[in-house]
Amino acid sequence: MDDFTIIRLTAASTYRASAPCAVAIGNFDGVHQGHRAVLGAMVAHARAHGQIPSVLTFLPHPRYHFAPHTPPFLLQHYRDRWQYLREAGVQRIYIAKFNAAMASMGAQAFCDNVLFGMCGAKSVFTGENFVFGAARSGNIATLQALGDQAGVHVQALEGVMAAGHVCSSTGIRHALEQADVARAAVMLGRLYSISGRVIHGDGRGRTIGVPTANILPHIHQMLPALGVYAVQVKLPGGTVRGGVANIGVRPTFGGDARPRLEVHLLDHHADLYGARIEVRLIAPIRPEQRFDGLEALKTQIAQDIATARRILTLQEGPAA
Repeated sequence: MDDFTIIRLTAASTYRASAPCAVAIGNFDGVHQGHRAVLGAMVAHARAHGQIPSVLTFLPHPRYHFAPHTPPFLLQHYRDRWQYLREAGVQRIYIAKFNAAMASMGAQAFCDNVLFGMCGAKSVFTGENFVFGAARSGNIATLQALGDQAGVHVQALEGVMAAGHVCSSTGIRHALEQADVARAAVMLGRLYSISGRVIHGDGRGRTIGVPTANILPHIHQMLPALGVYAVQVKLPGGTVRGGVANIGVRPTFGGDARPRLEVHLLDHHADLYGARIEVRLIAPIRPEQRFDGLEALKTQIAQDIATARRILTLQEGPAA
């Protein structure tokens, strides 16, 4: 999509869209099935009415503005989010800087200045529980009333159910906290994944015959329950390989300040240092634990690899 554009805005921006846009508004953390329903409706409307399919989102997430020390909770790296939005048919992403000026803007001012003004929204799409404006003073009824005044079409979509679960970022987080990656995948519509650039570790895995690719996840990305998982790894070029990953702080070796992801690829030994990979979680194997020594750890790793092979054998094939 050659005309894909990211435009950064502030409360004081003088930018004005040069063409009418259909705008889906929200944080879109995870770009889960509920988000894709909103995006699909927006893109279809945009194509039918000659509007640019667009998204208005916020950076940083408003929660980090109001509570800067909030523990990591985002479901994906921003780079991945933009890519999923692009794949959904979005051609323009407006990223509004969420600071004190944006937080204090009233509902009407936000619509007039940002949504209808800067973004050129002639149609707006969001979820049914959307709130906006200073002190969350605006809701869907507010947005529809302001849209009517400005001649802007507003559509709020109901939540999406999947296998008895409402697809929501909050629900996905709860599932990941319980290592229930299968339930998270149902709501996401795909496997939950962690992506990043492979960094140098301490080389211990290679010395015991189990080399690993190490990723230090984005500081704001939440991780599932610490432990060992059967995974699929998407390599540069698109090849997908099976593997076994440990997400944790490595208590056997004194513990790390931040959790890291270490993944051992089955039957694949290429040098991945510096490469960007995506690790997709298939199923949990066990919680992270401390071992009394290296031999006990090596024995457990061999068992984990065997378990991962059995789990991956049951998979029909790599996820798309």
